[in-house]
Amino acid sequence: MKNNLITLISLFILTSISSCDIASLLVKREAQKNALEKQAEEKRRPSTKAQQAAEKFYDRGIEQYNNMEYDEALASVYEAVRLDDTNMEYLFLKSIVLTELEQYESALMDLNYIQSNIGEDINIYYQLGVVFYRKGDIQTSLEYLKTCHSMDTTNFSLQQEIAVIYYEENKPDSARLFLKKAIDLHPELMQTDTLARILFPGPFF
Repeated sequence: MKNNLITLISLFILTSISSCDIASLLVKREAQKNALEKQAEEKRRPSTKAQQAAEKFYDRGIEQYNNMEYDEALASVYEAVRLDDTNMEYLFLKSIVLTELEQYESALMDLNYIQSNIGEDINIYYQLGVVFYRKGDIQTSLEYLKTCHSMDTTNFSLQQEIAVIYYEENKPDSARLFLKKAIDLHPELMQTDTLARILFPGPFF
């Protein structure tokens, strides 16, 4: 029963990357100044026909991804990358789709390549955490997710995710710590409070 409960909680939180609006996730790259400046520079340049075609495949890939049509999304994003292999957003989407298709090593190759081109980026670290979690390498996953937390201490969803992983790893004190961080940030939200009550029946504090 306990394992089933943990599984349900994990699916509730850690698979949110699968159903979230991928476009919103990509927009968060604004936190990386150098990447933003590079993106702005590219927007000032006139688009070629190949780049315009790549954008259409990319948009189609996002739509297919959000509809959980992962094979179709991968085919679309492959076309986008083929037409414009300099756009890191296309490769980032490709890495996320590959993760959903359990092609973890290929996803890691893409993420490492993106990181080598743009440097530190919270979304890359987060996706690396997701990939290693899916691979079963929990310690490496936690390292990346805690790096994300150090870059954005106001992300309460991330704090919940870290708490659940610690709970799965039988580290209740660490789980309580991150849940408390989430509750302190948004005490008005029932989601975190409910999660705390599920993981820790009885008095939480």
